Amino acid sequence: VEQAIQRFRVRPAEPERNVATLSGGNAQKVLLARAATAEPRILVLDQPTAGVDVGAKAELHQQIRSLAEAGAAVLLISDDLDEILTLSDLVAVVQAGTVTEITDKRDLDRARLLAMISRSAEATSRTTAVH
Repeated sequence: VEQAIQRFRVRPAEPERNVATLSGGNAQKVLLARAATAEPRILVLDQPTAGVDVGAKAELHQQIRSLAEAGAAVLLISDDLDEILTLSDLVAVVQAGTVTEITDKRDLDRARLLAMISRSAEATSRTTAVH
């Protein structure tokens, strides 16, 4: 536990402290640290930095990258476009439970990602109207 606290820079560094008493960013770090200690082959992260401050977000991003570099496959689910562009290798747009587009991050910037999302939303609304 102490190693995970140090590695993930959880503050305050008190192993006996209840997670519910930590700030949002530090609570998120604890959750990611718990998952990382299991040495997962696949890690599903849904909105991993929602509601955390900029410093905690940067630390969480660094830890997520480290887990991926160590060999974990990371499935990141996020509505934060910058987070997607920062952490992803492949980006899939999902609308109404269906993958509508997949592209390599090297081919993306914020404008192209927004266009992909918009096209998918338009196609879904047209399909819904036809049914």
